[in-house]
Amino acid sequence: MKKDYVILDFERCLIIDPTLDYDDILLVIEIANYQLLELRALDKLLDRSLAVAEEDIRKIYFKSRSLFRRLKKKVGRLIRMRYDLLFLLENIENVSKLIGDYYLAEIYRYLSDLFQLEQWSRSIRVRLESLEDIYNVAQTSIHEKYLLYVEILLSFVFIMEFILLLFDFFLK
Repeated sequence: MKKDYVILDFERCLIIDPTLDYDDILLVIEIANYQLLELRALDKLLDRSLAVAEEDIRKIYFKSRSLFRRLKKKVGRLIRMRYDLLFLLENIENVSKLIGDYYLAEIYRYLSDLFQLEQWSRSIRVRLESLEDIYNVAQTSIHEKYLLYVEILLSFVFIMEFILLLFDFFLK
């Protein structure tokens, strides 16, 4: 049975261990802090990406020249970023599985609740899906616009063919 005491707060920690064997506790605290730092960095990255997405949407609907290629590149970058972020989130969330000691797992669980790591992860996932939806809607809108142009062109071709067929019929 351990005879050490750990008092944790958001900004500080007090460890009382008569045997001076608290390296594992410090490691768990460091892991939780690292996870919080990673989640905050991912959140800031998504903030910037959402701001860029807002500018892109404005450009698409107000200046629609040659945006299809640029949008296609941005969607490609978004897909790569999405997979990178998902892999990072999975790594962050799966680190807690490495903790085998019940006492250390309880410390980690408390820190996870204190830092609200699960809420950060959920928020990042939701914002990432929103970012993907924004670009998917824009890409769908552009595709529909091009399909409309193709339909108009095909209608024009069919009308011209019909007119030529009528001329050929009346000229015989």
